[in-house]
Amino acid sequence: DLEPSIKVHLYAADVKGPKGEEPDVIVGTPQKVKNSIRRGELDLSRVFMLILDEADDLIKNDQEKILAKLCDDIKTHGERDGSSKRVQVILTSATLASEEVQDMIKLLTTNAQWVDTKGSILGNILPDTVHHAFYRIHPDEPIIISDDNYCKNPRASVPTDGIYDLDPSTGLASQEIKLKKPKIAVKIADAYKMDRCMVFCRTNLDCDNLETYLHSLDGIPPNRNVSVEEMMTSTAGYQYSCCVVAGARGRQHNQEALEAFKQGVIRFLICTDVAARGIDISGLPFELMLTLPPSDDAETYIHRIGRVGRAGHMGLSIAIVAADEVRERVWFHKCNKPRGKGCHDTRLVKDGGCTIWFDEWKTVKAIEKIIKEPIPEVDPRDLSIPELGIEPPTEKNKGSRDKPEDSRLNPITHKDESLSSKRRLMWLNRLTEEESNKTSSTAIYGQLVNDRNMSCRSLKINPRDVNLRNDTQIEERKVTRMFLKTLG
Repeated sequence: DLEPSIKVHLYAADVKGPKGEEPDVIVGTPQKVKNSIRRGELDLSRVFMLILDEADDLIKNDQEKILAKLCDDIKTHGERDGSSKRVQVILTSATLASEEVQDMIKLLTTNAQWVDTKGSILGNILPDTVHHAFYRIHPDEPIIISDDNYCKNPRASVPTDGIYDLDPSTGLASQEIKLKKPKIAVKIADAYKMDRCMVFCRTNLDCDNLETYLHSLDGIPPNRNVSVEEMMTSTAGYQYSCCVVAGARGRQHNQEALEAFKQGVIRFLICTDVAARGIDISGLPFELMLTLPPSDDAETYIHRIGRVGRAGHMGLSIAIVAADEVRERVWFHKCNKPRGKGCHDTRLVKDGGCTIWFDEWKTVKAIEKIIKEPIPEVDPRDLSIPELGIEPPTEKNKGSRDKPEDSRLNPITHKDESLSSKRRLMWLNRLTEEESNKTSSTAIYGQLVNDRNMSCRSLKINPRDVNLRNDTQIEERKVTRMFLKTLG
């Protein structure tokens, strides 16, 4: 057998690599690896490569001091045993442009070589195959929800986090946003015929509430727990089958839910940001966000939409965002109660309580600053995305499960028009005259980029991107050869 055998040891949480073996690869969390080195369980003399995966997230969790010490220990050990080895440090992430990450790169590396597979030096840090947009929701907007033909309980009530019930002074506008977001999510999912969709929520409680609401649409009582196995094997004909992947659900449940979703048995995978990184679901076509990340963590948006449009498949991500004049009052527990269970302190954190005002519009601006372009908006009247030339399947083009009159949200005009002329002009200025004259076409989400999908005018592949990829591949091969030379 000419294939090399590679031994991998894991150091994370309560897992620790076996003693008496010499692994080729050590995988672990920074703190766990540091502790193992301190106890003399890991020999650093043969370490030639240190990889920091999702580097920006490691720094965000205040682990930069541990990483700096770990890198220094590896280098110092080499000097102490008389070797002249070089340790290659690799930092990987979809977002390495923040000032904090830049400082870490300078601290851990010398003359770092950048390998950019997305063309971010051209201002495009998003995958070429991803379309993304946001739906701006107003608290006074009436929602026409799903058709009785395929929804068993279209008037199901939406559970919320309970803040307004505990303290009405937090505002009816905030409560209305919470009540309408799940309904709009369902409306968008049905309009675009999302047969497999990942849905991001802010907290475990938000995931639980959305799961309860989707079950209610299928006629499942709110107090009844439906297991992953039952959801997979039931013949009840659930139109809104869903599972949750979140920290509170446990590892086994999360693995079962993820596997069911990958197999296409479950329509909606509801998750917190624990699923935003490191999960690869082949051909995932759709994604919805019920809440954006905080403005000081806007990079998480890039990681979220990176779940769709992978490996050359087309993907669509839509965020449902409170209008710019509305903020949501949400839980931000500072109490000692596990996950805030049993907490009823609706005072603001600055007043010693456990709630904050969450401003999603501030996050929109932060995201647009990162991606260097405005985010397209969904037209609330027909759920199309005019800036991208995208509209949901209808009886005119693909045939629709919805009746024409049911596929529209309210046609009222808001004082602050959601598709403002200024934002529209910004987008049109980015399109060439030839692209602007193209007719709209419906992308086939979840399918590989081909002639049909290439016709969608918003696809961001162009000749200079191709040249960039070729140049990147050449540079990558150069770096690989240079590193192999250092190994002798």
